[in-house]
Amino acid sequence: MEKLLVSNQQAVVLGATIGTCMLIMLENNLPPEGRVTRKIRPVEKALLELANLSKCELDDEMTEIAIGAWNQAVNYMNERMAVNG
Repeated sequence: MEKLLVSNQQAVVLGATIGTCMLIMLENNLPPEGRVTRKIRPVEKALLELANLSKCELDDEMTEIAIGAWNQAVNYMNERMAVNG
């Protein structure tokens, strides 16, 4: 399989997108107005701003890679841990 060459801008968008997804998943498992949830929101905003700085969009192939990476990460975590409310 030939590796896809990724620009720095695409890597930033990819990282910020996956980071945001992880924070949203965490936030969905916490009390809506809890202290940790309130601290997560500015981090999500900062990641969005970081992604917007790159001024690039992920093409279909990069989107597929991001979705695959996210799915593998979630499946891996689900197999190995449970959230103890």
